Amino acid sequence: MEGKIEILDTDNSKTNERVNIKISDFEVHLNQLEYINIREGDYYPCIQCDYIAKYKSHLKIHKERKHDGVQYPCDQCDYFANYLPDLKRHKDAKHAGIRYPCDKCDYKATRPDSLKTHKRIRHEGVRYP
Repeated sequence: MEGKIEILDTDNSKTNERVNIKISDFEVHLNQLEYINIREGDYYPCIQCDYIAKYKSHLKIHKERKHDGVQYPCDQCDYFANYLPDLKRHKDAKHAGIRYPCDKCDYKATRPDSLKTHKRIRHEGVRYP
């Protein structure tokens, strides 16, 4: 379903600014950042939940993963992924043994983002709340 956005009202509280919008017959409540990301053009709301896609293909993927239960099985073990990139990451880490070594210590991560987090916390002193 395609729709045009109509702003119904806004709540400008400083802690959690809300925007109420209407897309076709669906009224959706979003925080300000979500609204900024979808405020122009045609949109595709999910009829089963509050998800709104900018592209038809994204709505199709959302529906398959969240509502139709589409999963991707690993052909080497009993792991199932909800997203194809997650299956690739699983195979790389668990079956291909791909590791990302830290250049400052002996740590080896199974994912690039884990290595980045490790370096920030252990070597740069960055603390996350």
